[in-house]
Amino acid sequence: MRPHRLLDRQLRKLGLSAEAPPSSPEAWSALLERISTTYAESDEDRYLLERSLSISSREMREMSQAMLSELEKRVAERTEDLEAALRELEKARAAAEEGTRAKSRFLASVSHEIRTPLNAIVGMSDLLRKTPLSESQREYVGTLHTACETLLALIHQTLDFSKIEAGKLDLETMRIDLQTCLDQALDLVASKAKAKGLELRCSVDANVPPRIVSDPTRLRQILVNLLDNGVKFTAAGHVAVTVGWQADGDATGFLLLTVTDTGVGIPADRLGSIFGPFLQVDTTTTRAYGGTGLGLAIVERLCELMGGSVTVESVEGRGSTFRVRLRADLAPESFTPADPFPAWPPDRAAAAHPSLRILVAEDNPVNQLLAVRMLESLGYDSPLLATDGEEVLDVLRREHCDVVLMDLHMPRMDGIEASLRIRDMFGEDARPAIIALTADALEESRAACLEAGMAGILMKPFRTDELQSCLAGLQSRSQGRVP
Repeated sequence: MRPHRLLDRQLRKLGLSAEAPPSSPEAWSALLERISTTYAESDEDRYLLERSLSISSREMREMSQAMLSELEKRVAERTEDLEAALRELEKARAAAEEGTRAKSRFLASVSHEIRTPLNAIVGMSDLLRKTPLSESQREYVGTLHTACETLLALIHQTLDFSKIEAGKLDLETMRIDLQTCLDQALDLVASKAKAKGLELRCSVDANVPPRIVSDPTRLRQILVNLLDNGVKFTAAGHVAVTVGWQADGDATGFLLLTVTDTGVGIPADRLGSIFGPFLQVDTTTTRAYGGTGLGLAIVERLCELMGGSVTVESVEGRGSTFRVRLRADLAPESFTPADPFPAWPPDRAAAAHPSLRILVAEDNPVNQLLAVRMLESLGYDSPLLATDGEEVLDVLRREHCDVVLMDLHMPRMDGIEASLRIRDMFGEDARPAIIALTADALEESRAACLEAGMAGILMKPFRTDELQSCLAGLQSRSQGRVP
C-alpha cells in the first residue's frame, strides 16, 4: 500500500517508511506524537473552516437580507413613481377629454351663432330668387347663394371632424337604395361639374345588390367629398364613380367605390399625408384651390367607422383614383329604417290649399320674419307668433294650433321645456305637432328633442322646400281634427 503523501512525508522525517515500521519504543513514541500533532492541526483547520463557513453563511444572510430590503425599497419607490405617473396620466387624459368636450361645445356654440344669421341670409336669398329680378340682380343673388352654400359646407365639415375626433359621431343603420344614394351624391356636384365643362360618369357592376343596410348619410357624404374633390382639382376631362360588390358571406360583403378624375394629380411625396387633417396638396399662399383640407380626413375617418378603408393612387398631371371599401349587409325585404327624425326630402306635391294653423316660436326678429314670409309664400295664413316658451304656452291656452315651429334657444323658457309643458297640457289627439328649429348641431340636442316628444327637426339654415315638405308630411295629421 502506498501511504498518503503527508504520512509519507512524516515517516521520512522520522527516518521511517511504510515498509519498515519503528524498531524501538522511542521511534513509536515519536511517530505517535507526529500523528497526534497532525490530528490537532487538522482539528484546528476544521474549526477554522467551520468558523469561516459559519461567518460566510451569516454574512450571506445579512447580505441577502440587505439586498432584499434594498430591492423592496426600490420596488416601493418604483411603484410609487408608477402610481404617481398613472395619476398624472389619468389627469392628463381627463384634461384631454375635457378639452375635446370643450372644443366640441365651443365649435357647436360658434356653429349655432353662425347658423342663426346664416339662416336669415339663406332663407331671404331663397325667397328673393323666387321674385321677379333683372338679369344682374339674379346674378347677384346666385352669387350670394353660392357663397352661403360654401360657408355652410365649411361649418358642416368642421363640426363633423370635431364629432369624429371626440368619438361623438354615431352611425345610423337603415335600408339604402344604392341608386338613389348615388343619384343624390351626383346631383350635389353636377352643377359644379357642368360649370367647368366636366363629364360626370357613373357605372354600377351587375353583381351590386340594389339595397344594402348601412348609414345613408355617411355613405352619401363619402361620395360627395370624393366627387367634389375630383371636380375641384380637374380642369378638363371627367370625374367618374364605379360601384362594385365583394361578397363576404350569404348576407354580408363589402361595397367597393372607385372615384377617378383626370385632374392635376398628387405629387408622390404627398401621397402618404393626403388624408391628414388640414393638409392640402397646394399649401402656398397663392394656392388655386380653396377649402379647409378636412374633406379627405373626414372620408378616411368615416370609412374606418364603417368598417372599411380608403386608399389613393395618383400620377401628377394625369389624375387620381380613390378606392373605398365599406362593410355592409344585404337588406332583407322586411327591413325598415328606424329613424325618429327622418329627413324632410323636397316634396313639391304639397297640399294645394294648406290648412294648418301654425305657431312660430322664435326670439330672433329676423328669423321670425323669415319664417312668416316662407309660410306666406307657401300659401299658409299668417302664423301666430311667440318669442319664448312662456308666450307659446299662453298662445296655446287661447288658440288652437296644429303645428308649432319651435326654436330651441329662447329666453325665459327654452323650446325643450316648452315642449315638455305642451305634452303635459294636451292629450295625444289634441296636442300640436312640434317641429324643432335649431342651429344646434350637438347630438344631445337631437336626443332631447326626441325625449320631449317633438315630431321632427329642421336644422338651420333651412330652405323653403324643406319647410314645405315638413308641413306637407304633417298635413294629414290635422285632417278631420275639430279645433
